[in-house]
Amino acid sequence: MSNSRLRKNQPTKLTDELCLYSGVCENRTCRDRQRSLEEDRKKRMVDLQNYSKELAKKDSAVRELQQRLKTVMSELDQNKKKYMSLHESNQVLVKQNQQIQQIKDDAEIRIEELSRDLEEKSLAIKDMLDSHSEFRRQASQWRKEACELQAAFGEFSNAELGDENPHNSTSFEAEVTELKHILSQVCMMELATSINDRAANSHLGYNFYSKPRSTDRRASLSCLLQKHIIQLILKLWDDSLEKYTQRGMDDMRDDFDFVHLENSVAKTWASAPIKKFFTYVKSTPQPLRISETMSFQHEYDDIMSTTANAMQYLDGLEKALNEVEKKEDAQMLVIKLRQLLLPCLCSKVCAAQNPAIQNIIMSVLKRLREFRTIREPKYVSDEENLVRQLVPKCIKLLGIQFKIYYPRASLKWYEHREVLEVDARTWIDVDGCDDGSAVDICMFPLVYAGDYNDPERVYAKAKVTVI
Repeated sequence: MSNSRLRKNQPTKLTDELCLYSGVCENRTCRDRQRSLEEDRKKRMVDLQNYSKELAKKDSAVRELQQRLKTVMSELDQNKKKYMSLHESNQVLVKQNQQIQQIKDDAEIRIEELSRDLEEKSLAIKDMLDSHSEFRRQASQWRKEACELQAAFGEFSNAELGDENPHNSTSFEAEVTELKHILSQVCMMELATSINDRAANSHLGYNFYSKPRSTDRRASLSCLLQKHIIQLILKLWDDSLEKYTQRGMDDMRDDFDFVHLENSVAKTWASAPIKKFFTYVKSTPQPLRISETMSFQHEYDDIMSTTANAMQYLDGLEKALNEVEKKEDAQMLVIKLRQLLLPCLCSKVCAAQNPAIQNIIMSVLKRLREFRTIREPKYVSDEENLVRQLVPKCIKLLGIQFKIYYPRASLKWYEHREVLEVDARTWIDVDGCDDGSAVDICMFPLVYAGDYNDPERVYAKAKVTVI
């Protein structure tokens, strides 16, 4: 019984042991697993911490990169603005460079033009000096011939004059007085012009390049007219009359000096003789039409040759009157020469029917109209009348002047000296007297074109004595 019980109890015990062993094994396995899991957990925690640290580092790096990106973008914007500013500055510099290059090119062209003008003016000055030297030589010759004639006046005073009516000399005395008056004008004009060159030049330039009033236009017209006539007169009184050709005109705005003289008695205009007037015009010759001059030429040549040869000696007549004992005979000699010369000069040479005078008038009108800016019918008529009136008178005065050697006068200012230093227009009234001429010179600014008799004018007195 005990053995059966023992056999019955043996499996149970074994099972219990197996279970116990199994539990122990399971416990060991669980502990090992837990231990392994704990180790894994710790490792994972360590890895997680490391990853968190790395993530924090990467986050910090990302923030740094974002900050750097913002900085780079800001710098990029600033650089872009600088680039645009530099681009605009570059465009401005390019334009300025183009302007500078254009100015440089214009300056080079202007310098070339000025160089050419300088060369032309240098040649003109050289020609003027040569002409002036020739005139001085001719004047010296005239002086010598005048002295020879003066020495021969004693014989002339006793010569037979052959006048049909020697006692009726009133008209000729008047002509002699007129001649003396004209010579005084010529002498006075030359001196006044040498003093007032700049004023006269300024007056001509002011009235020509601006838009003057009617009174100023008339004065400018007279300036241009006188210049044209003077240059043509230089050829009109040439020694070779047979080869005379009417020359054209250079630019009417050349640098010439003028002074306007109005004779209070004769109401005539004349131009002042200065050294520049002895420079011939350089232009293409334009011959006179033979059909117009042929019928007049022979008589004209005889008159001109007689007048030109004899009138060179008229400057010694006044001195001869004081040296010859028989003044009446000497006066008759003056009358005779005056009767021979001046009527020929006035009635023939300076006649409006003279084809040379007509050609001068037409040439003057043509050239004046080229430079005239006002186109009014009334002004055109006034212009034509003025030219027709002034041409013969200017030729008469200038013709006498260029062929007579007249002693120069000394000009002495004794009041209002400062008035002559200003830019002004000068008018001269010449009144003949025994020892010279008493002259009133009135001056007023260029911008003022008042009447000749205006009391607001500034006066300066001068005394002229013949030496």
